[in-house]
Amino acid sequence: MLKNAMGNPVRVALLVTNSAGALRWLDIECSRTIYHGSESIQIIAFDITDLMERKTDKADENVDAENSFADTQSAVFSQAEFLDVIPGMFLVVDDDACCVEANTHFLSALKLARCDVAGHSINEFLLPSVKESTAHDLAVTIREGAFKNLECASASKDGEILSLELTGTRMQWGGRVCTLINCADNTKLRRVEEQLKRASTTDTSTGILNRQGMELVLKAETESAMKYSGILSLIMLDIDGFRKLNERLGYAASDKALKKFVTEVKLHVCLTDFFGRWGGDEFIILTHQPLEEAAQLVEKLRGMVRAAFKENVQLMFSAGVAAFRKPMDISSFVGAAYDAMIAAKKDGGNRTVQAQ
Repeated sequence: MLKNAMGNPVRVALLVTNSAGALRWLDIECSRTIYHGSESIQIIAFDITDLMERKTDKADENVDAENSFADTQSAVFSQAEFLDVIPGMFLVVDDDACCVEANTHFLSALKLARCDVAGHSINEFLLPSVKESTAHDLAVTIREGAFKNLECASASKDGEILSLELTGTRMQWGGRVCTLINCADNTKLRRVEEQLKRASTTDTSTGILNRQGMELVLKAETESAMKYSGILSLIMLDIDGFRKLNERLGYAASDKALKKFVTEVKLHVCLTDFFGRWGGDEFIILTHQPLEEAAQLVEKLRGMVRAAFKENVQLMFSAGVAAFRKPMDISSFVGAAYDAMIAAKKDGGNRTVQAQ
C-alpha cells in the first residue's frame, strides 16, 4: 500500500485495535509528499467506526485483520459520506474559491442547506464588513496551496457572528485537486478573550474605562492626531473634598454619589468622547473639541453636577484642560491637563484652568 502511494494516492479502510483492545475502523489516505527535502508518505487517518456500524446490519467484531484488508474496497465510503461523519466544520473549495462540498457540521453551525453552499464562492460566507482585499487574499491563499491559522468571521443565517480559524489542505476530490478547509470555531474563545480584555480596561466600581483603558485610548488617539493633524483636548477632573465627604457619609454613600456623578457625566459627553477614571476621585475626558469648546463642556458639566445633587451630598470639582500639540507625547499631554487641574484646586477649587 505504501509502495503504491508513492505513485498515486491510496485510500483504504482498515480494522485496527486500539490500546484498550477495542476494534476500530480507520479511513486511511496515503499520498506522496516532500518532508524536510526528502520524499515521504503522508498518512491521514480518521475513525469511521460509527459510520461502519450504521452502514452494516451487524458489525463482525471478530473479523481477521488480513481479511479486513482484503475487503477494503467494499468498506471505503464516498468522500461526501466520510466528510459528514468526521468531527468539526469542513468545506471543500476549488481553486476559484468556489465551494464544492460542505459537511453537516458546517451547515448546521451556519443554519444553511447544502444547496446554499455548493456552487457558491466562499467569500459569500464572509461578513459584509470584511474588506475586499481580505476576500481576494483568501482566494489567492487557497490557490497557493496548504495554509493554516487564517482568522475569518462569518455570520449564520439567523445573524449569529462566528469567529473561525481556517486551515487548508490540498487533496483530490472527485478527480480534481481541491482544498479541504477545516473551520475551527473559535467563537466562544474570542468572546472570552474580549470579556477578559474589557474587564482589564474597565473600572469595576463605575463601569467606565480605567487608567489602563484610557492609556490605550490616549496612545491610539494621539498617534492619529499626530499623523492627521487632528484636534484633541484632555479634561482632567478632580472632585473637591471627596475624602472628607467619604469620612462624613461613609463608603457606601460616597461610592453611590461617585457612581451618580459618572452616570450624569456620561449623559453629557459626546459619543466620540472617551471618559475614564484615572484613579481615586480623578477622571479624564478625551474629546475631539478644541480647547475653548472643551472648557465650555466642563462648565456645562459643572452646572449639571450642581443640579443633580442634593445639598447634603453636593459635589464640586476642579478641572484642568489641555490641547494636544505635535511636540507632545502622552506624558506631557496628561501632565499639562494635570498641572492645570492642580492650579484650579490651589486657586480655591470648583473652577477650571486652561493649560498654556
